Amino acid sequence: MIKKNYILLVLSLFLNLICFSELQAWPSKNNKEYAALYSTGGWIPDSSEGFELAVWLPSQKPSSFFELDGWNLLRFSSTVAEATHKYPLIIIAHDSIGNRFSLNDVATKLAASGFVVVAPTFIGDNLDDMSKALTLESLLIKPKQLVYTIETVLHSEEFGSHIDSSRIGLIGIGNGITPVLQLVGASLSEEGWSNYCPSGESSDFYCQPIVKSEVTQLITDLVAFKKTPEAFMLNPPLQSALFPKPEVKVEEVLPPLPPDHDKNIKDNTAKKNKKAKDKNKKNTASDNIDTIGTTELSEAEQQAVLAEQKQIDKMLNNKTQDKIIIKSVLLLTPGHSFLFSDESFKNVTLPIALVLAEDDELYPLENHGLPLTGKIGGMPEQVVFEKTDHYSLLAPLPKKLTALLPELSGRATLKQRAKIAEKRDSEILSFFKKTLGDGVELPVNIGNASAKTAEKTETNASAQLSSK
Repeated sequence: MIKKNYILLVLSLFLNLICFSELQAWPSKNNKEYAALYSTGGWIPDSSEGFELAVWLPSQKPSSFFELDGWNLLRFSSTVAEATHKYPLIIIAHDSIGNRFSLNDVATKLAASGFVVVAPTFIGDNLDDMSKALTLESLLIKPKQLVYTIETVLHSEEFGSHIDSSRIGLIGIGNGITPVLQLVGASLSEEGWSNYCPSGESSDFYCQPIVKSEVTQLITDLVAFKKTPEAFMLNPPLQSALFPKPEVKVEEVLPPLPPDHDKNIKDNTAKKNKKAKDKNKKNTASDNIDTIGTTELSEAEQQAVLAEQKQIDKMLNNKTQDKIIIKSVLLLTPGHSFLFSDESFKNVTLPIALVLAEDDELYPLENHGLPLTGKIGGMPEQVVFEKTDHYSLLAPLPKKLTALLPELSGRATLKQRAKIAEKRDSEILSFFKKTLGDGVELPVNIGNASAKTAEKTETNASAQLSSK
């Protein structure tokens, strides 16, 4: 709690120095969307830490909106309809000042257009708990949490049948881009921080003395950790993390002894060798049904082994998808560019798009978005929203927070915010249709209103792209 208030206070003072804001009205709650919102949870097995998940699915029935803890959301659904299609999956990683609802308006639009969208609340780095913010622990736990978010929904009896696991996209918001890029193979670097803050005073939030000290300690811890055998944990492997193969422990067989060795020791060694071989032989038979009959298993034992193997096969066939492939990444108002270098992206080959705010007061374009674009290389797709600040490009934050810190509500008027959101949604939808659709028409058959919205959005996206 102390660290949360500490960071929010610094952020509040910082933003008040560079912008003036007005408290914004909220969008109408009378709108309907052909999407359904569900609340569930996940957990990280080796840490026993749980986390909350929001899941948006396409729906045949329209849903209305309501207010929850200050967020304007779709009404939660209690039952999941039977799957009629396998939709692409999009995972959203929020910024520190946020949670699983940080991009709920975009998630709703994507779901209404034929995508399954899932967003976790990061452990210890969210709107209500910043105890792990700007720490090495956060760099380790966030990508792992994204892995288990994917695992949770793919293995879910309710949601798994709706998802095409070979078409997965990721969205990172603010510093949420870091775990997203870690997950697709981008390496973290300490090089960018040494020259990040110029000499003298700087208006950048991360160059304020208190925050600068936190980041410097983070970089120090990162450098030390990269020298340890556990350094690979900064880029957790998706496939092996989802479906780990248990180690088969084979008892060591002692080497034969020379003929002139003591007879008693020789006899004891022979007995140990025989015991180990028998044990290994039996283990092999238990693990492989093709070898049943090579050991002295009773018929009942053989049937039990067969039944167990069939049960495991059934479980894996139901839960494991053919392929788990992350195909594209979108970075929205990206931050923490100082954690990446030109070498960071040498193993990243998938499409990356950046959606940037020209007047981003939290992550200045010249310090984060533009340098990051250069580091990624290969001319990634990039859209810059002119005369737009950071918070006007995101979903409105809860009223209880913006009432306390009005500067977090953004500078755009209600009318301006609506136009920004329309263009933002169009750009995001266009990118993921192109990268996750694979040229196959997405199953958008969720009502005439939704179909018209999708058609209009696609037309707008094409017009915008042709005008660039």
